[in-house]
This record gives sequence, C-alpha cells and structure tokens, in this order.
Amino acid sequence: MNARPGTRLGDYRIPWTVRAAPNPHADHARRYSNQWAVDVGLARTPQEQACIRAWDLVELAARTTPEAGPDGLALGCCWLAWSGAIDDHLTALPLAEHDALTARLAEVLTANTGTTADDHPLARTMDNLWQTSQRRMSPDWAVRFRSELIRTFDAMRIEVIQRSTGTVPDFHTYLAARRPSSGTEPFFELAELANGEEIPEDITRLGLVRTLRDLTVDHVCWVNDIISYDRENALFEGTWGLVPVILNDRPHLTENQVVHHIVEMADERARSFHHITSLLPEYATSLGLTDTDRTGLGRQVDILRNWLVGNLDWHCATAHLRYQDHRAPDGGLRIRRSPFAPQPAGA
Repeated sequence: MNARPGTRLGDYRIPWTVRAAPNPHADHARRYSNQWAVDVGLARTPQEQACIRAWDLVELAARTTPEAGPDGLALGCCWLAWSGAIDDHLTALPLAEHDALTARLAEVLTANTGTTADDHPLARTMDNLWQTSQRRMSPDWAVRFRSELIRTFDAMRIEVIQRSTGTVPDFHTYLAARRPSSGTEPFFELAELANGEEIPEDITRLGLVRTLRDLTVDHVCWVNDIISYDRENALFEGTWGLVPVILNDRPHLTENQVVHHIVEMADERARSFHHITSLLPEYATSLGLTDTDRTGLGRQVDILRNWLVGNLDWHCATAHLRYQDHRAPDGGLRIRRSPFAPQPAGA
C-alpha cells in the first residue's frame, strides 16, 4: 500500500492482499463519543473538543475493530478518546505529579467503588468507562484488562524520567519500556469488549500468542514513531522515540537512513507475523487444542492483525501525528501542545 504523501512512511507494504473495510458504524460512534466527552467533562473547553475531533481516533477504532457492533464500537471510541487525553497529560507532568495521578487511576481501577465529584477529570471519566465496561464483560476479563492498564501506567513512568532528563536510551532499553508504555496491549482486550466476545486467558497466555502480540505492538509503535518524529523532536528536543535512539546508537547514519531502517524493521515484524500465523493449524494440533480453543486462537489473531494493519491505515487516512502538521509557514518546527497537556513552567 502507498502511504499518504508527506508522511515518513513512503511506500509501505503489508503482506496481506485482503483488507477489511472500516466499521460501518463509525459515524454513530463518532457522534456518541464526541458527545460523551462533553457530557462527562473530558472535553470541557472548545479547544479540548476540537482536539478530540482532530485526532479522529474513531477512524482508528473503525479500522482496528471492523466487526464491532454500534454500541461496542462507540464504547471503544470513548476509551480511545480518554487514552489520547491521558497520554498527552501524563507525558507533560513532572515525575511527582505523574506518580500521584497514576496512583489515583490505579486506585480507581482496583477499589472499584466509583469516584467522588472533586476527583481529577481524567480519573472520573476513566471510572465512568470502567464501570460501563465491566457490566459488559466477565470478572476474568476485568482483571486482565486492569492489569494491562496498570502495567502501562508503570511503564510510562520510565518515559517521563527519560524525557525529563534528556536521556536517550539504547535500543533494548527503549524496546523494553516502549512496548508496555505505548498502551497498545490494553486495546487488544478492549477489542474483545467492542466485539462482544472474550478470548480465554489460557489462549492469550500461549507462547506463540505472546510472540504475535509483541510483533504487533512493535509494529504499531514504530509506525507511530516515524509519523510523529518531528512532533516529538519539537516537544522533547530529540530525546524520545525510535529515530533518536537509533541515531544515538549509529551516529554515522543520516536521519533519512534511520527512517528507512525503521520501515524495514517494521516490515520484518509484519512478515514474521504473517509467517507465524500460517503455522497456527500445526501449532494448535501440537497442543491438542479443542475446537473452542482453536476458535479463540483464531479470534485473537484476528484482533492482532486488525491492529497491525488498521493502525497503519489510520495514519494514511488521517492527519493525526503527521510531521508536516507541526511545521511553521517558513518550514521550521513549531510546538503544538495538546490542550490536555499541562503547560510547562514559564510557558
């Protein structure tokens, strides 16, 4: 497939010829989630409301959960709107404030008693989604999703430290932190919520599934890093993301060579995913999986494939994170902070 002109992806291919059409309920989900953000106080200002509309994360949900029903897709879109706001907010906080807020969010998830009216709006709106989601799913699913989300909060702390100190990690340190801090894995569980079906935990814990999940997360993160490079460079002075990590490890490479290298890495992740999934029937037979477990394994692979392909489609279909949207008229970089991100001191 050809990426949209102006992105850093250039020509990019996924080794599948059949592509799922976006979810037909996207317009309904867009209206619902945009209004939900206003009603629950997530988007309190015109700037915040405009930001959520500009993200068009509904398009991401429509492409990564193409088979979800209207209610499931709408709920997934609300989670995506919240995740965009919390990501922009947390990455701009000093470490102590970051720790205090993530501790509060973890308390909301574990206490499960509802929040009070004076709580932080991001905690209150998360609780709204959490209570709604639990009513649609089993306690086992709730434990699995909650654990993944708390793991994301913990990993984001590493990013905050690295960004605040201007530390560029080596590749392996970056990879270990980026996978959980990206918050991608909780959305594999949320895909089950949107689709109205649960994948048994003994399937999600299989070694082969773990490998496929890692391949998918890497692909999602690396595509995002390429697309958002100039934005991150402007905000964090070249200290965060895969491009500066590789530039730091291989200073003889040019920026364009690094981007080309990352595209090749992401391509290899996609090819590996495709190869492994071709071996699933043999793998299922070797484990003696029942027909029910085989179905669960197939549905888990569908979720991961939809995310791997759908995330790339979303970037090509929307302007979110594209680097040219952070260029001033003279071509120089400009910083465009999200209205959900606290302004730095002295701004």
